[in-house]
Amino acid sequence: MIGVGRADHAAWQGIDLLIVGGPTHARGMSRRATRRGAPDYLGRPGSDLVLEPGADTGPGVREWLGSLGGLTTKAAAFDTRIKAPAALTGRASKGIAKALSRAGQSVAVPAESFLVDKKGHLLAGERERALAWGARLATVVAPDTVPSRRNGREGLASP
Repeated sequence: MIGVGRADHAAWQGIDLLIVGGPTHARGMSRRATRRGAPDYLGRPGSDLVLEPGADTGPGVREWLGSLGGLTTKAAAFDTRIKAPAALTGRASKGIAKALSRAGQSVAVPAESFLVDKKGHLLAGERERALAWGARLATVVAPDTVPSRRNGREGLASP
């Protein structure tokens, strides 16, 4: 994982799949204003979330997506959001996927949301959903080398 503050052109040379994600802030991708408010949110009693250094003052995914010029690869988008109808919470992943497409990336799978509680912990079953999503992404990149289970043993899938 590379944070947007360190993800420059050198970081993505030779990649086969670009996966971009972030938390849903105010119904979409974070903005400078919502990131500036993050330390206040984290300081609430009972919060055990940790803010990545510079996350409240540096660029976010929204700004970083504008720097993708010259990169063309397969891509995927995800977000985290609280459990409520997407019509109420919004989904950062939809905006991320649109921005990836506009920047010339080939969005390989539909955008995905993973549900978290108010402390940012994945809800029950979400880790397994994320692993399954990752396995689907692997088939996009290298369809004939995806691990499979046969008779309880790990192996490589046949084409």
